[in-house]
Amino acid sequence: MKPTSSPSAQKARSIRKVEGLIFLEVLLGIVIFGIVITAFIDPISFGKKSISASGMKTRATLIAEEGTEALRNIRDENFFNLEDGTHGLTINAGSWSFAGVSDITDIFTREIKVLPLSDDTKQVTSKVTWEETHGNIKTLSLDTYLSNWRHDTFPPIDPDNWKVPKPGVSIDYDGVEDGWKIQTQGNYAYMVRRNANPDFIIINVSNPDAPVGAHLSNLLGGVNNIAISGNYVFVTSNLDNFELQVIDISEPIDPVVPKVVGTFNAPGAADGLGVFAFGPLVYLVRNQDGVEKEFFIISVADPTHPVELGSADLGNGANSEVVVIGNYAYVSSYDDANEVKVVDISHPAAPVYLVNAINLAGNNDGLTIAGFGDNLLLGRAGGKLEILDISNPVLPVWKSAFNAQSSIEDIALGNNNTFAFLATSLNNNEFQVVDITNPVNPFLFGIMNLPQGVSGVAYHPFKNRVFAATNHALREFTVIKPI
Repeated sequence: MKPTSSPSAQKARSIRKVEGLIFLEVLLGIVIFGIVITAFIDPISFGKKSISASGMKTRATLIAEEGTEALRNIRDENFFNLEDGTHGLTINAGSWSFAGVSDITDIFTREIKVLPLSDDTKQVTSKVTWEETHGNIKTLSLDTYLSNWRHDTFPPIDPDNWKVPKPGVSIDYDGVEDGWKIQTQGNYAYMVRRNANPDFIIINVSNPDAPVGAHLSNLLGGVNNIAISGNYVFVTSNLDNFELQVIDISEPIDPVVPKVVGTFNAPGAADGLGVFAFGPLVYLVRNQDGVEKEFFIISVADPTHPVELGSADLGNGANSEVVVIGNYAYVSSYDDANEVKVVDISHPAAPVYLVNAINLAGNNDGLTIAGFGDNLLLGRAGGKLEILDISNPVLPVWKSAFNAQSSIEDIALGNNNTFAFLATSLNNNEFQVVDITNPVNPFLFGIMNLPQGVSGVAYHPFKNRVFAATNHALREFTVIKPI
């Protein structure tokens, strides 16, 4: 039989068991305490990090907003101080100005970018970058558009001088193909020619009395129309896969010929005809397509990859041109029942064609369209310049008409929208100046005879010149100036 242990030995074992249990209880208590403490500390730590990140973002937002306000102040002092490019900001004696390529406040670096959209509109971006804990780099950007609202900053002109417009310098380009459409921005005019080589031409007009053809290039397919926004020209064409072509003009005087950097393919085979561009959006209209849509809103935020945001079916008739005023796009059309079509573009992903557009008298096609404020101007094949009231944007109302006596191919607005410069095919009066100071009573103000018809016109407010694309084989580009 087993030997029994002594009472003292049994007592010693009992003590060791108790001590072991006490140690386990203490160890378990320490673990539980650690878990509890961690449960409290982690949310506090996370909360502090969140509060810190939120605080830095709020500070960055305030610095970016300050940059935007500074840009408005610079614009208000002198629009021409909004120099294109990348800048920093500084303030002296209460006035903001550009300094360097960025400015720094604590851990925040601010960068101002100014991009030209037209001669009197800039796209500006106030971007702030900072580094959070653990090396995370954050960026916040605010975009806006600034216009030259001070009419007195335009060079003073004598409107009476346009009573007798006269031709300035003309330029001849290879081939006998006509000049077709033209636009201006800064010191350059941009002209396209149909079925020609070259068919895209950049003209330096810094001295409008001595223009110089800076660049000539050949685009894809036959070109139809042109628009400019910032550093890019947008050209419509009749190619099934390239209804819209994007050309980089960021450095028009660079010896490298500007090239197409992006294209947009609209479904179907209808030709791209009219185009309007503002900021990162391009509005394209095209010939009638019985299956596919004819109106497109395209994002060119990445000009190398234009992306469709939304589209709409415009029904019958080719759609020649488009102009955007506010939240509506107005389209000139060959549709006899809807020479003007209205599209609600307030939601770019879902534009809505409003079929209650106005039906004008006669069956002459709408060839070109322009507008400002509550006034819409439509140029028609029969020679009528129709002026419509769009104070109710969804339902244009006929206001008045001027008879140019021959097809109106293009309209340029000038002299603070008091003149409509018309490109027509009328013999002896191809170029016409119409006074629209009172849109209810437009009247012929001045005329000029050119050897051939005019198909495109663009007015430059700072140079007080009209640049024309003409049908003359030796004068495709012509400067028209007041007497």
